Amino acid sequence: MRIESVALHRVQIPLKRAFAHAASARTTSEAILVRVRDDAGHVGWGEIRPRPYVTGETMDGVVGQGAPALARDVLSRHWADRDELVAWLAALPDAVGLATRGGFECALLDAGGRRFGFGFGELLPGPWQPGLPPGVVVGFETTTAKLGRHCAMLRLAKRRHVKVKVGADDDVQRLTIVRDVFGADLPLRIDANAAWTVAQTLDKLASFADLPIASIEQPIDKDDIDGLAEIRRRGGVPVMADEAVCSEDDARRLIAAQAADIFNIRVGKHGG
Repeated sequence: MRIESVALHRVQIPLKRAFAHAASARTTSEAILVRVRDDAGHVGWGEIRPRPYVTGETMDGVVGQGAPALARDVLSRHWADRDELVAWLAALPDAVGLATRGGFECALLDAGGRRFGFGFGELLPGPWQPGLPPGVVVGFETTTAKLGRHCAMLRLAKRRHVKVKVGADDDVQRLTIVRDVFGADLPLRIDANAAWTVAQTLDKLASFADLPIASIEQPIDKDDIDGLAEIRRRGGVPVMADEAVCSEDDARRLIAAQAADIFNIRVGKHGG
């Protein structure tokens, strides 16, 4: 399998509704689509979604440097089978940005799967677990005054897996509205997107004591592993790492420090 062409498409897709949390706000979804075509005509697609506060990559940096450099490398390669392709992807240097790596991996595995006859799922070890119910994120784009009606519509749509963005002055009021609409039996995931300090997080969790909090996601800076461990010891709710876990090394550090109960895993920040 030899890649004959690589195309990069920078896209900006308007959102039907704005989306906002403590670290960012946006009305469009920006991404870079990767299209590869091999010498037998098989096409593969991938998506690069740079987030400076997660992987350190920017749209301009990926388009101007990271993606073109990796594309040139891809065009010089030949893979005889699936194992060679997977091994090459696994050996990509750390200098390749994680989001960039993830987009190219998806595109190459898409084309490679068509060429060599395998599916993505065959590359993932088990055991497999049942899928989660359809979920939804409640962000700051929904004002507190309109939050009750918004949650009622979500409940009518049978959304029963809810994550609520926190980091506002009226967090308790907002979470109480969500609880009252969905019922106290629905555990709430909350996500602060690194908006707080350790002390602020512990104070906030104390103020949420009467609410059905299932976990708190990335309440403090991603590099403060000791702080996450303290929150886990003293906060009374499971801690989920998001921005703090972008690589296998990150995961090992968090585990060694006993700093997280749960990892937020997604292709776009883990390099595929």
